[in-house]
Amino acid sequence: MKKIYLSLLSVGLLASSVLAQTPEKKSMALINKITGVKCYYCGEWGWDMAKEVSEATEGKALFMEVFVSFGGDNSLASPDAVALNSAWLSPGWGGIPDFGVNGVGITTGSITNATLTGAVNTFDATDPVASPANKMTISGNTMTVNAKAQFWSAASGEYYLAAYMVEDSIVWEQSGPIGASGPVAHHDVLRGSMSTGMSFGEQIANGSVTANQTFDKTFTFNITDATWRKSKMSVYTVIWKKNGTKYEFVNASKTNNGTTSIEDVINTASVDIFPNPAMGSLFVSMDVVKSCTATFNICDITGRQLSSTSTMLKQGNNKQTLNTATLTPGLYILNVQTENGTIQKKFVKG
Repeated sequence: MKKIYLSLLSVGLLASSVLAQTPEKKSMALINKITGVKCYYCGEWGWDMAKEVSEATEGKALFMEVFVSFGGDNSLASPDAVALNSAWLSPGWGGIPDFGVNGVGITTGSITNATLTGAVNTFDATDPVASPANKMTISGNTMTVNAKAQFWSAASGEYYLAAYMVEDSIVWEQSGPIGASGPVAHHDVLRGSMSTGMSFGEQIANGSVTANQTFDKTFTFNITDATWRKSKMSVYTVIWKKNGTKYEFVNASKTNNGTTSIEDVINTASVDIFPNPAMGSLFVSMDVVKSCTATFNICDITGRQLSSTSTMLKQGNNKQTLNTATLTPGLYILNVQTENGTIQKKFVKG
């Protein structure tokens, strides 16, 4: 994947239309669930706890599923997972599932809803040293994030600003009771940092910082993976303070995709595929609000692309025939992709 980073920009060099949102003087925690698609307990008590804690801390914390390679499967593993988990979780992660709040791991055996929500509530009651904010746009396959960090009080140290791409509702396999009936929707999945080789982002200060001082940074990322759904993407901006080899969490914020989504172009409720199971052909029927170019990618369950067909869709109802004769029996994913995002449909080859 091609990643591009722009240098620190002064406020005066940026047009007001692309500036990040104004940071809010609020403490927003970050909860990480360390998980794996082949981890049975991740789909058992870890799944239930993640759901309950994310609901209990809504408005006070951002939740992020950080997938690691487990059982030989790295389907959803982020390239930044190991760096994040090993460099800032303390006492560290010894197994999965595991949880951490604001860079502090919960001792194995002591992970409960109460310990996680308690840590979030304690952080929520504190006055932040600094806060981030961001504005995200996607044009074609290029994601641009204009981020801002504002310090509310004087500080000193080495500070970094990171932008993390997070995708919601990724339909994928999961071991454990939750996945007993097949693929399930994984929420708030870390896709990766927007900074190449820098999981904790880019340095914004090293030394003394004055109260009300602000820092602006622009990140861009070229989305080349057809399985990423741009309409489901959001960006978490996080301020870190480096302390030796560790990174201390300072504060976080979230911004959703502000561009036109594929749901605005194709009525997802009307996308039908048949027959299912498919034999020699798969037929796709869909209603389109405005004409657009669409690509129909058939992928296996690991996300590997097996075939690709592009066509122009007209306003109104459209039908597309896809050849499935060469596929072996099993479960497959159909990605209907436009410049505004991707719709996923699962089907079985009989």
